[in-house]
Amino acid sequence: MIKFIIALSAFAILGCTNVTYNEMPVEDIIAKTTRNMHVWVTTEFKVESTGKGSSQDSGKWFLNSGTQYRSSQSLNVHLSAQVVAELKKQYEIEDVAELQNRTIRVKGTANPKKFCIKMGCPIPIARKAPRMYIQTQLIIENIDNIKLL
Repeated sequence: MIKFIIALSAFAILGCTNVTYNEMPVEDIIAKTTRNMHVWVTTEFKVESTGKGSSQDSGKWFLNSGTQYRSSQSLNVHLSAQVVAELKKQYEIEDVAELQNRTIRVKGTANPKKFCIKMGCPIPIARKAPRMYIQTQLIIENIDNIKLL
C-alpha cells in the first residue's frame, strides 16, 4: 500500500511539472484569456508601448503588444526586477523605452486580470454594473523566458 501511494505521488508530481507551451499569436492568446482561461504559450510580437513599475511594482518593466496597455487587445508582459537587471546586463539596455519597436519572444502563462474602469468595484447590488475590461498578462520571472529578436 505504501509503495502504491509513493508511486501515485511521484506520477502526480511529474504530471504537474511537465507543462507544454504552445506557439500562438497574440490574438489567439487574448481570445482565450477573455474567456477566462489561463494559457501556457510561446509567442513573439513587436513591443508597441512600454512602462516602468512604481511603488509596489518598483523595478519592474512592462512590455505591451498594443499602444494602450489598458486595452483588452494588448498582451502585457511583466518583467520582474530580477529579470530587468539580467536583461539590462545581457542586452546592454539602460531604459525600458529602448525596447519599444523591438520584437520579443516570450514564454510563460498568460493570465486574465479583470480591471474596473469606473469607481465602485465591487459595486453595491442596487447600482448598475461598472464597465470592466480583461487585461491579458504574462509574468516573466526567469531571463530564459524572454529573448530580443
